[in-house]
Amino acid sequence: MYFYAKFLRVNRVISNLIFFCFLCLLLSCGGKRKAEPGNTIADDKLCALIHSQQTGFSLDIPEDWHVMSTGNCNGFAFAVFDTARPEIRAFFVQSMGPVYLSLSQKKSDLELMRTYGFNITHFEMPVVDPFTPTEFVKNIYVMLQAPPCIDYQSILPAFENMEIISTEPYECPISGGETEIVRISFTRNNVVHEGLLIVSTAPDLNSSGENTSGMGYGYVLAGCCAPSDLFESNVLCLLNILESYHLDETNYKNCITGNTHRNSEIIKSGKWLGNYTPGMRSSWKNRDKETDSKLGKTNQAQAPEKKLIPYRVYTFSTFSSSIPGKNLNLRYKRATLSTSFSQ
Repeated sequence: MYFYAKFLRVNRVISNLIFFCFLCLLLSCGGKRKAEPGNTIADDKLCALIHSQQTGFSLDIPEDWHVMSTGNCNGFAFAVFDTARPEIRAFFVQSMGPVYLSLSQKKSDLELMRTYGFNITHFEMPVVDPFTPTEFVKNIYVMLQAPPCIDYQSILPAFENMEIISTEPYECPISGGETEIVRISFTRNNVVHEGLLIVSTAPDLNSSGENTSGMGYGYVLAGCCAPSDLFESNVLCLLNILESYHLDETNYKNCITGNTHRNSEIIKSGKWLGNYTPGMRSSWKNRDKETDSKLGKTNQAQAPEKKLIPYRVYTFSTFSSSIPGKNLNLRYKRATLSTSFSQ
């Protein structure tokens, strides 16, 4: 009887030891996985970033990701993307525009072109009315086709068939401006993508603080995007990349030297993106899950065909005109307006 009781105790110890080893094995298998580019896990600590010093700025990026930049000062922009999946990217544009605040201003410019042959390079830019950040975002697709913004085609996605998911206001760093965080969906190569952006809009002001041009700009356009099935697993990593961006001090001083107070204020607002990313991160974490559920069902369906986007085409014919009393012939370009469509 004594030996039998001792046998039971030994058997119980061995059983407990085996169970403990099995439990440890399960815990080790279920531990945190290493984040991989293109399949980043939605946890800030798992996004392994390395410091990358670029010309005039620096930021932290995942290994094997690519940095592309263009312009300088108010024309500066960059994109960071997965080399294996370039549609997974973070991007930043210091300023974008100008856009028209009213149709009457665009008609006025058309009359100048017709009458005097002026070459107005921003004429193909859209009318953004009402002039809000969300309305500005809706028009990015058109802006990217116009001469002032062609350099940003390699930085920003085309945002085809864009739909607004949600918007919320945010503190604006530019006087007289307005800032919003905007969640969107769009298509690229018939694949549904999602994006999270922040942008400020402000009218173009002269030295007296007046908007005499009838134009406005989008400032500090920062955001990230990815195919819908990969967006949730990458968004926090992409926001970390944006938050790590710094404009080099020497570059910053060169940009503001001799500039107006207004332009210096705008450049300063984009010197570091850490003032914006906490709001974007909070907006993502507090998103409406019911809306996301509906969006997910929509994304399972085939992406819609490209919409016909109306745009205006201006053809120019050259003609001569003379000024009475002056022995001078001038050659003008007459603009003829027609409407066409692109896919």
